[in-house]
Amino acid sequence: MSNMSYCRFHNAVSELLDCEDHLQDKKDSDVEDDYKGSTLSEEESRHKDELLRICRRIAENFPNEEDD
Repeated sequence: MSNMSYCRFHNAVSELLDCEDHLQDKKDSDVEDDYKGSTLSEEESRHKDELLRICRRIAENFPNEEDD
């Protein structure tokens, strides 16, 4: 589902923070396989990898944007 233009970034920030929390929880766990996505479906694991690539691309393409 698309976000309305007036709340696109607001909604994205909330969802990205949720994803970050999940990734951090898995990274902090003692079970290394969990971080590699074994607890995610194959499709969800692919989307996780795609999300990380997109975030890196955004950070590289907009390096001078100021933090709020």
